[in-house]
Amino acid sequence: MSTFKRVTKECAICGKKYEATEIMSSNCFGSRDLDNRPPQMMRSTLCYQVELCDDCGYANTSITWVFSEETKEIINSPLYRSILLNENINRLAKAFMLAGLLHGMHEEYRTSGFLYLKAAWACDDHNDTANASLSRKKAITVFNEYFKQEFSEEQMLYRFEDKEKEDFNLKMIIVDLLRRSESFKEAISLAKELLKSTSDDLLKKILKFQIKLSRKEDTSCHRVEEVKKKLF
Repeated sequence: MSTFKRVTKECAICGKKYEATEIMSSNCFGSRDLDNRPPQMMRSTLCYQVELCDDCGYANTSITWVFSEETKEIINSPLYRSILLNENINRLAKAFMLAGLLHGMHEEYRTSGFLYLKAAWACDDHNDTANASLSRKKAITVFNEYFKQEFSEEQMLYRFEDKEKEDFNLKMIIVDLLRRSESFKEAISLAKELLKSTSDDLLKKILKFQIKLSRKEDTSCHRVEEVKKKLF
C-alpha cells in the first residue's frame, strides 16, 4: 500500500501556488524490470515523482526550489521550450524530460539520467516508442557524463557509501538502455565487460540474458524474474 499527503506548494520561478501530492511511503511486490523499474505499488507512484508548473513550465522533483540564478534563463531557452510545447509528448514524460535537462545543465548527471529513464517509463505507459527511445538515449548520454566526473574526497564520503557498487549497478541499467534503444553491439560489448568484473551469479545471468536478447535484436521490456527461471 502507498500512502500520500496533500500539500500546498509555491513555484520558485513564478510564485504560483497549487495543491500537490507527496509520497509518504510505498512498497513493492513482484519482480523489477531489467532497467530497475519497480513493480506495484511503487510503480504507480511515478506521477508523483516530478512536478511541472502549468504557468511558467518549470519542472523539477520539487518546483519549490531552484538550482541557480540561471534556472529562469534555461526554462526560457529555445531547447527547453521546444520540449515544453511539444504536443506529441505526454505531460508526465515531458516533466521528467525537462527536469532531466535542467539537472544535466547543472552537471547533476546521475540524477539527470534517472529522470530521463523515468521519462522513458512514462512514454512506455503511453506506447510512445519514439520518445521512449529518445529518452533512453538521453539517459545514456548523461550517465556517460557522470562517469567522466571527478569527485572530491568530501563528495565521495557524502554522496556515495559504495560508489563502485553503485556504478556497477548503473552500468547494468545502461546495458538495458542500450538494448532497448537498438544499440545492440554496444549493449553486448558493455555486458561482456561487466561479466569480467562480477562473481554474483544473478548478475551474470542477467548479463548473459541481455547478450542473448541483444543478439536477437529484442527491444522489449523484460523482468528479473524471467532471468531467475532460465538456465544459461
